[in-house]
Formats: sequence, C-alpha cells, structure tokens
Amino acid sequence: MDLAANTTFRRRALGATSAGVGGAVWIAAPWLPSGRPPAVASLDHLFLFMPLVAAPLALAFLARLRDEDGGAPSRLLTLARCLQPAAAALLLLSFLLPGGTAAGALTVPWLGLALTVAAAGASDAVRRRRVRIADASLVAAQVFLPVGAAWLLLWRLGSGPRDFSPVAVSLAALHFHFNGFSSQVLVGATSRRLTRASAWLRRLQRLVTVAAIGGLPLLAAGKAISAPVARILGVGAIAFALMGLSATMTAVAMGARSALARSFLVTAAASGAAAAGLAGAFGVGELVGREWIGIGTMVAAHGVLMALGFTLCGLVGHLLLQRA
Repeated sequence: MDLAANTTFRRRALGATSAGVGGAVWIAAPWLPSGRPPAVASLDHLFLFMPLVAAPLALAFLARLRDEDGGAPSRLLTLARCLQPAAAALLLLSFLLPGGTAAGALTVPWLGLALTVAAAGASDAVRRRRVRIADASLVAAQVFLPVGAAWLLLWRLGSGPRDFSPVAVSLAALHFHFNGFSSQVLVGATSRRLTRASAWLRRLQRLVTVAAIGGLPLLAAGKAISAPVARILGVGAIAFALMGLSATMTAVAMGARSALARSFLVTAAASGAAAAGLAGAFGVGELVGREWIGIGTMVAAHGVLMALGFTLCGLVGHLLLQRA
C-alpha cells in the first residue's frame, strides 16, 4: 500500500475506531467511579451518545462526501475529526462533575470543534458557490452544531436565559445536536441517494429538507418568546420531517444492494417514525392538558429511539452505502 492510500485508509478508519471506543465508554458511563455518574437513559447519558458515538460517524460521512465530490480533503474537517476524541473525553468528564464553572470549562473544546465544523461547511459552500437543495441540510447541520455547543456550555455552567428552566436549556442542547446536526446529515445523505428516484419521492424529500431546517428555529423561537403557535409549528415541522424522512430512507434502503446497509436503514426509518409518533402524542397531550406519557418515560423512550435506532443505524447504513 503506497503512502497516499495508507493515509486515506487511516483517515477513513478514524471515525469507526473513535465511534467503537466511544460506544464502549458510553455503555460504561453510568458505572464509572465519580461523584455523579449519568443514570442510564437520562438526559446526560443520552446526550453523551452524540460526542462519543454519533459525531465521529457523522464527521466521517461528511469527509467521505468530499471524496465523492472529487474535492481535496478539507483541512478544517480533518482538524475537527482529530479533535473529536479529546473533546468528547473532556465532555464525559464534564458530565461526571456537578454543574458549574469547572464543568462548563470542559465543554469549551467541544465548542471549538463545533465552530471548526461550521467553518468547514462555510468554506465548502463558498467553494461550490451555489448550494443545491440536496446539500442544504448538510450546510444546516454544520451551522446548527455550534448553536447546540453554546447551549451545552450554558447547560454545564448551570446557567441560561432568564425564562428557561434548567431542563429547557438541556433539551435545547440535545435538540440542536440531534435534530440540528445528526438528523440534518441524514436528510442530506438521503437526498444524495434520491437523485434518480421517482418525482414524488424527490418532491417529498425537498419538503422534508425545508421542514427539517425550519422546524428547529421555529421551536426555539416559540420557547424563547413564549409563542405557542411557533412552538406548535416547530414541533409539527420536525415530526413531519422525521416521518417523511422515514419514508424516503426506506425507499433508499429498498434500492440498496447491500443487505446489511438495507437492514440498518430500515431500522433507522422505523425508529424515526416511532420517535415522531411518540413526540406527537406527547405534544398533543400537553395541548389538551392530558399527560398520556410521563416526561421521564418520554425522555427515555424518545431519546433511545433517536440515538440508537435513528441516528446510529442511519449513519452506519449510509456509511455502508458509501463504502459499497
């Protein structure tokens, strides 16, 4: 193997290696010796899935897209991938400490990584001069990540806007990382695979792209200014995006030659649809004043579906399609 091929191999293996090690750490996190290990399926534990497992896979996918487009490897994206293991380890340490100045300081490297990813996305958009609708979600993913990292900093500092409860701040960090980053990557990945699909599937995917990008800012604005209509529209857009993406991702899965990739993508699609249904039921219950699903059950069930079922299986499925 020559030097260039060896470098490419190591660069591509970085994401899988980091995600594998991170997955083992994530499973062990609730039993780590510390003052306050995260409880299984708690908000803390579910969030840690992002830096330890989902982020290295999503960054690997973005790097491979650059290879597919025939561009030179992005130095900024490569830097972010190299920083990810250390930044994730510091985040883990942050969640093993009580909220405060020390815990907040440990999130700063992650914020730096997120800003590097955003700079890589902006640089790529400038290079292309025009962003295709199929790639709009990929650009949005890289923009939303530092927003989520800023909310994460506030979460671990134990601070936040005056009208936001600590739970609202933590949920903002979760939403901007999962719905804002990894889900947008999956929307963009699916759009890339539908270029030769039927016209109605492509139209549906365009609607999914718009809803996925617009839903999160609507939801955030609705909470920030106490506007129920904006919150309802935001939740509705996110739920529609998840349901629509489940349909288009299933179509991509059915056309995949790899049985393993097909299995992962179908699992991701089913998980996304179930998570959207659960969120919709919880939201309607809130509107009519009925607690059909307790907040603890909602967080655990929705979080596991989104993290393990939708995000992990979706990213692995698309990475397998790239390799094929």
